[in-house]
Amino acid sequence: MFVTMPHFEQFMPGNLVGPGHQSWRAVTLSVESPWYLFVYEAKYGQQKVPQTTLVAWEDTLLAILEGIPADDRKGVARVEKERRPGTRWHVTWIETIWAPAPEEVQETGLFLLQLEGDPLVRDAHLRPVDVREGRALVYSALPNAVAQPTSRGPVDVPDDFPVPVPPGVVPGSQPKLGIREEKGRFTSDGVVARAERHDICQDLVNQLVAYAENKRLEKPDTEVSRLVSQVLAQVHKKQFGWGLSPAESAWIAGRVKAHFDVQR
Repeated sequence: MFVTMPHFEQFMPGNLVGPGHQSWRAVTLSVESPWYLFVYEAKYGQQKVPQTTLVAWEDTLLAILEGIPADDRKGVARVEKERRPGTRWHVTWIETIWAPAPEEVQETGLFLLQLEGDPLVRDAHLRPVDVREGRALVYSALPNAVAQPTSRGPVDVPDDFPVPVPPGVVPGSQPKLGIREEKGRFTSDGVVARAERHDICQDLVNQLVAYAENKRLEKPDTEVSRLVSQVLAQVHKKQFGWGLSPAESAWIAGRVKAHFDVQR
């Protein structure tokens, strides 16, 4: 929330401000949590005037977005303190905002977003999230943006998906095999984990493809192979931070290239 003091109020002639508006020379952020910049055009008389609004709460941002026609929205940015020591604030422009599905609001917060230069969809706390049905597009910085893909439903794990290394023998005073009972059958944890890992990687493929499609709309003169290379360079750079094995990273790259018919 932003606060101010009475002595910061600035008188402005009525013809320069809207009805009921107050003008302040300075405001203070009461809690140093992330906040937002919303840039838009407002109609005054017969002309449109650029405006920039500082927004402290997500629900307020959603309400403001709802009241501004899509053609008049010019940009939304997230502003937050850098995590490294110091007092610098970091501004990141937002490419897309979705309203979460009703059943995930408690977990994700009031909206999901995709930041500029980041292929992943994240929640209000910037944690990566999986693809899910029931989300609604709220804002996009790109014209004719590709909506977030919906979930695929149950699928079989393809043969070319990498197989996790079996756990083998568990160390201890008495050697134990790395197997467990699953629905009345004894199986290696790696067998179960392979299906789970495939779902995670396929969701990431879907998000990367949607991100690259949006970039292709934004930069129609750029070669598709170059866009795909830029996206996959981020995967290679961040694979360990995202918890991907080198084999999974290579599988994801192959799927993205196949979608765009890019030479491997």
